[in-house]
Amino acid sequence: MRKGVFAALIAPVLVLLLAAVPKGGRAADSYPDVEKPDKDKGIVSMEVRVIRASNEGSGVDPLLQDLQDRFARFSWKSYKLVDTRIIRLGPDAEGTVPLPNGDVFRLRDVKLDGGRARMTVGTNAVTLKVSLADDGTVVVGGLKEGGGDSELMVAVTASF
Repeated sequence: MRKGVFAALIAPVLVLLLAAVPKGGRAADSYPDVEKPDKDKGIVSMEVRVIRASNEGSGVDPLLQDLQDRFARFSWKSYKLVDTRIIRLGPDAEGTVPLPNGDVFRLRDVKLDGGRARMTVGTNAVTLKVSLADDGTVVVGGLKEGGGDSELMVAVTASF
C-alpha cells in the first residue's frame, strides 16, 4: 500500500465506462514472466489496474496512457496508478483485488464464448456482467474517497 493514497470511503457510486484497447494491448505484452492464457482450457489472463482519480495535481500516470482518451470523459484532473495485478481465471474460479478503500473488486464466472470473454466483475455493492474481445478493456469507476475529492477506478484488460 502506498502512503497517503487512501482516504475514507464516503458515498460509493459505481459508474461503468466501456472502452476498447487495440490489439497488442498491455496485459499479454507487459508481463512476459506471467504464464500465458490457455484458450483450450478456457483460461483468461486479466490485467487489473486500480486507479485513483482526483483533483489533486494534474495529468495521467505514464502507465495509464492507453486509457487517456477514456479519462477525457470525466472531470478529474489527475489519474494515478495505485496497483496492478495479473489474474488468470477459468470458468469455475474467482479472483479478487483489494481496493484502497477497504472494498474488494471481484472477477468471476469467466467463459470464452464466440471470440469474447464474458465475466462478472464488481465490488461488494455492485456487480456487472461484461463481455470483452481479446485485449479489450472495461473501466469501472465511481467508488468515492475523501468526501468527493477523489474516486477509484478499476481497468480490466482480458487476453486469451
